[in-house]
Amino acid sequence: AACRLLGVEAGALEAALTRRDIIAGGETIRTHLDVESSGRSLEALMKGIYGATFDYVVSRINGVVRPPGGDGDWHVGRPVGPRARIGVLDIFGFEIFERNSLEQLCINLTNETLQQTFNQFVFKLEQREYEREGIPYDFVAFEDNQDVIDLIQCRGTGILGLLDEQCIVGHSSDGRFTRNLYARCEGHGRFAASPSQRSGSDRFSVRHYAGPVEYDTGGWLEKNEDRLPASSVGLIEGSGFGLLREIGKFVRREDRDGRGSVASASVGSQFASQLAALRARIAGTSPHYIRCLKPNGDMRPGLFESDMVVEQLECGGVLEAVRVSRAGYPTRYTHETFSARYYVLGSGDRSSRDTEELVGAIAREVYRSSTEAEINSNVHGTSFPASLDDYDGRDFTARCALAGLQMGRTKVFLRRNTLDKLEALRSGVLSKSAVVIQRIVRGAVTRSYVTAMKDEMTGAAVVLQRAARNLARRRYYLGRDRVVISAATAIQSAARGWMTRTWFDRHPKTVKMRSWIPYREFEGMERDMETMKLERVVLETAVDATRSELEETRRNAEFMQTELTSRLRGYETNAERLKEELKAETEGKMRLKSSFEAEAKVSNDSIDRLKAEVKTLKEMNRSLQENVAEAEDKRDEAARELGAIAVTNSQLAEEKRQLNDKVSDLEQRNESLVAASD
Repeated sequence: AACRLLGVEAGALEAALTRRDIIAGGETIRTHLDVESSGRSLEALMKGIYGATFDYVVSRINGVVRPPGGDGDWHVGRPVGPRARIGVLDIFGFEIFERNSLEQLCINLTNETLQQTFNQFVFKLEQREYEREGIPYDFVAFEDNQDVIDLIQCRGTGILGLLDEQCIVGHSSDGRFTRNLYARCEGHGRFAASPSQRSGSDRFSVRHYAGPVEYDTGGWLEKNEDRLPASSVGLIEGSGFGLLREIGKFVRREDRDGRGSVASASVGSQFASQLAALRARIAGTSPHYIRCLKPNGDMRPGLFESDMVVEQLECGGVLEAVRVSRAGYPTRYTHETFSARYYVLGSGDRSSRDTEELVGAIAREVYRSSTEAEINSNVHGTSFPASLDDYDGRDFTARCALAGLQMGRTKVFLRRNTLDKLEALRSGVLSKSAVVIQRIVRGAVTRSYVTAMKDEMTGAAVVLQRAARNLARRRYYLGRDRVVISAATAIQSAARGWMTRTWFDRHPKTVKMRSWIPYREFEGMERDMETMKLERVVLETAVDATRSELEETRRNAEFMQTELTSRLRGYETNAERLKEELKAETEGKMRLKSSFEAEAKVSNDSIDRLKAEVKTLKEMNRSLQENVAEAEDKRDEAARELGAIAVTNSQLAEEKRQLNDKVSDLEQRNESLVAASD
């Protein structure tokens, strides 16, 4: 089945795995391999086919994604063409297991090399930034791991070089390699082998950038040899399976004329050459680094293990990079950005373009607010100024250095504590400005509110005064009517007497006919009848006037009710508006709180003042509600008065009815008397 899949004859496969051809002096010496060597040849053949298949797949993918007409070879390990591209390199990190073998050594060597590249990139980039901006700075030394890289891959003396050496020597073993390693690397500072490691366990330790790692050399020679006999290479190239022949072109081979039949280099040498090519490729690009951190070892969400994260930061060199950055000027602003952000600490003129003047003023302010210990942390080897005049007498660069900032050609550099002071000073200025703005705005809003309330209260007072005047007029006229009625009664009495006497003078016969009627009784009846007629007229007039006044009172009451309802709605609208203003002010306070966290005390005072103002507004709202309640009470009182007037009207109507009945009775009596006299 294996021969059918490979497309080869069984005899050819057997010969390739059980025999070995050695070329020496132009002659070919053929030897037969034992079972163990044949097994290693089989494993080498499988690994060779697998590695060639991987390269074949990579080549096909690169051929597909290569742009039309693209130049340059994209094959792994070969020179790259001039076309620009973006590459992604994914590295997990250092591997430290309970048993670490050759694979872990190669992976950790890769991480050591890439870590060195990262350190050089970050720190050299830092140095170039200072040099380009013309900033005087004493560069901080950082840990270099070149000695670890030399310990592992240095040709002839490194671990991988000694491993290749033992692979070339015949009849070598892992134990012999380990003892040779102890002897050759004993004095290296990064190499260690304790007595327990030397006592037959074939182990040693390497102090990597991320920490010490213990390696077990068991099986290293077999893993490193990766021998693929020339007959096996010929077997692949002569296969009847076309795909396998294509894959055979990618078998890694190394010609060694006259020195044996090894058709591929060792694993260690292959790895070192590929790593060198990778590093050269990175050096020719503009790298950008992304550090991925595992928050926990259980791969669970919402779990953050601080110790594990700190260990990853230390192993990745991030903390070292932060230390170097913080030792210098970690915060940088362009001149335009610095002026736009901190112009309030200078003259306050945002349109001013003199960045040097602004930086000098800010440096002086920072120096005045700094202690001697803070100044000494900014500069080393510089005497502390004896006074402010001594500070002003120094040159611009020295003054800036004492304050912890420097002005470059295009950027302004700030130390960490200087940035904190600048932010605190800026927050203080903005807080004071915000207080002034709030004071002015609140004053304008309050004045507008008081003016509106004054207008509303003036309108309500006019309505109340009108109602009070109408009530006073009604009471006045009611009292005057009583006086008028009394006067009218006296006038009517005199008039009736005169009319009666005149009538008797004009009708003497009638007087004689009625002489039998007592004169006084007749005169009293006539007077009563005329009085009742006049009273009826007066009452009707009074009723009509009262009805008109009641109608006017009703209209006034309805108008007052409508007016008071409108005012009440206005008060409710004002209350809602006040609530919205309070809500807006609360949101403004929250924004101010988020913007000026550094000035928490000032913000708290502002909040207290706002609370007092809210309390005042609530009291004003309560006063408005009391005014509304008072207006409602007055409206109820007017309604009660209207009811009393209605009752009076009904009583007057009843009295009118009774008077009408009396008048009817008198008319009947008069008619009966006239009839009797006739």
